[in-house]
Order: sequence, then C-alpha cells, then structure tokens
Amino acid sequence: MNLNLRYKNKSIKINCKVLKESSSQGLGLMFQPYNKAKNLLFTFEKPRKVSITTFFCFFPILVIYFKDKKILGYKIAKTFRWTIPFKKKIDSFLEVPLTSRETEKLTKIRGLSNLFKAIPRLGKVSRRGRKV
Repeated sequence: MNLNLRYKNKSIKINCKVLKESSSQGLGLMFQPYNKAKNLLFTFEKPRKVSITTFFCFFPILVIYFKDKKILGYKIAKTFRWTIPFKKKIDSFLEVPLTSRETEKLTKIRGLSNLFKAIPRLGKVSRRGRKV
C-alpha cells in the first residue's frame, strides 16, 4: 500500500505493509534483519492509547502516530527499549526503519524538516543502530 503523508502543503508517498490483525501487530519490526525491514502501518478499529517496544529490534525506527489521517506526533525509537508510550489516542501508526530508503525521502523534503528534525542529526545508521 502507498501511504501519502502531507505536511505544510508538501506530500510524500511511502510504501508500507498494512497490519490489521493483532497477531501480526505483536511482532512488528522485531527480529527483522535491517536490510529486509519494511515500513509497517498498524491500524486499529477504534482509537486507543498505544505503547510499543523495540526490545528485539536491531535498528532505530521512526514512529509516526495518526488519528483520522492526521499526524498527531512522532518519536524516534532507539533499539532495545522495553516500552515507548504515546499519551494520546490514535487509530494508526507507522513504523519506518531508519535504515531504509524512505528515510532519505523524508529528509529531502524541506517542508517536513520541522516534523522530522531528529532524522538529519542521525546521519547514516549502521545495521546495529549506531551512527556511521
């Protein structure tokens, strides 16, 4: 599925896999090798508060939270964290591996620089989540 992100009259298409079932949502990007990791969109029937874990995720990820197709916030999730909560109710969120080509797309759009201001500081990230 292609997801259109819009921010300040700029848009970007991100290719992602949609996860609707709780069994597939439980694993997310955990145990995925960095070179095969794909963008994942988690959707819920009703808005809810969520907390994610990156305990077995071997690279940092960008998590973008949505409600009614509007961006509510984002977090850079570092590796091996037990819990990363988001306080507002959301109906979907997107996990973008910071080793992917999609990250390069996000950093090239100047209109998104305020929203994704932490990405350019990370620079290139190795497969272990360390700065290169």
